[in-house]
Amino acid sequence: MSSLLPFLFLTLIPPLAQDPNRFDMGLFESPSKGETRSKGEYLIYHKGEGKPGKGYFKKHEPREIAEFHLFVPEAANPQGKSGKKSKRRRKISKKNKGTPKKIPMIIVYHGGKDGGSGKGLAKKMSQLSTKEHPLFVLSPNMYTVDSYKELIAEGKYPIDENMVFVMGFSSGGMGVLSAMKEGGKKDSGFRPRILASVSTTASYGRNPYPDAAYYVVAGERETAEFIKHPLLKTRRTTCRRHAIVMQQVIKDVSYVEVPGKGHSSGSPLHMALLQNLIRSIPVFEIDKGLGKVPEEFRALADLARAGRWEALAKARQEAAGAEKKSAQRRFHSFDRKLMLSLRKWLESEVEAIAKLNGKGSRLAVTRALNTEPFLPGLVKLFEGQKDLEKVKKALSHLESLPWWQRELEARKQYREIASSQPGESSKEALQKLRKEFKGTVFGDHRAQQMLLAYEL
Repeated sequence: MSSLLPFLFLTLIPPLAQDPNRFDMGLFESPSKGETRSKGEYLIYHKGEGKPGKGYFKKHEPREIAEFHLFVPEAANPQGKSGKKSKRRRKISKKNKGTPKKIPMIIVYHGGKDGGSGKGLAKKMSQLSTKEHPLFVLSPNMYTVDSYKELIAEGKYPIDENMVFVMGFSSGGMGVLSAMKEGGKKDSGFRPRILASVSTTASYGRNPYPDAAYYVVAGERETAEFIKHPLLKTRRTTCRRHAIVMQQVIKDVSYVEVPGKGHSSGSPLHMALLQNLIRSIPVFEIDKGLGKVPEEFRALADLARAGRWEALAKARQEAAGAEKKSAQRRFHSFDRKLMLSLRKWLESEVEAIAKLNGKGSRLAVTRALNTEPFLPGLVKLFEGQKDLEKVKKALSHLESLPWWQRELEARKQYREIASSQPGESSKEALQKLRKEFKGTVFGDHRAQQMLLAYEL
């Protein structure tokens, strides 16, 4: 509670009229224009033992798994409902020598607590899934991650466990907090990449949190002027306070305000925002170079696709030490393809970042910045490999780009400000950062968003 005290002395600033210059409007432009919406199935996947109604969320039995709704994109079930492949599908399968492609998942928690089912939210959020970028949508009727664990344990669907995104609306923000706690546990297999609390009632709990980006989203019109409900009319202020406080306990926190919107989560602006956040996560494209991955090396390939270099290095060492020479030969054959694929991915990524030249789209630069933390670890992974110098050369090319170094410096200074005790000095530092690093993602746009949060 002591961390909140400085806010009691901040000057209250009245809400300003909607001004597009105050918002990062690029976040609300859908990146899926021209893409085809996914076909798929809507399933009540687990009916649960509890009965939805008054007190349902408070009285469920320990370890009880409530009903949950699931959208399964067509891409996850290429054989169709019958399980029989068409002639066309059989031809495609023969051409496709790679492993089945895993598909990201978004977990969404509905608001309103008692009486909700999550069915409507699952259908709404399925609009985020396109043919080019398919998504599973899981909407649990309880604020836990039990339903996600059940799906993973069953292993029926190609869910990419390294590309899981969690969103909760209103009281569903508590579901996001439960996901954060679960992901923060040691040896937890649950690794969310993005957590987003929309118009939330989330508390200021200080628990171990996963290494995920956390977005606090509020509507510009969640104020007393537009909402008379006693619990909702100050929701924007609640969200702003929550974002500023959580900066001190999570490395990457953003406050995003949706212009012209009130207490809602399914408007076109909200949908575009979520799509942009998901598309900002780096993808390690190595499947083409690997081809068909033998079952014994699937785990190695999955670690590489997730960018988990330390775990990959350990797994490679263990595989190389196999007792049988035949197993060693199989590993070395696969490992050569794996390391070559990683080097080529790095070189293509560096080339793509260099082409941005500081003038690329906000989404492209943000994605590049999200990729950067994975790059230094490749040097250690390639130690002792013949391609080590090529890896170093690629990274040194990035270091020679002035605009890129400016982006990194802006991010560094922004995070230093965010982790400091909040107050007037933080506001002044953010304003100074905006002037010095105008046009950068962190020095301009992220600082602009957080300055909105200081308008308490």
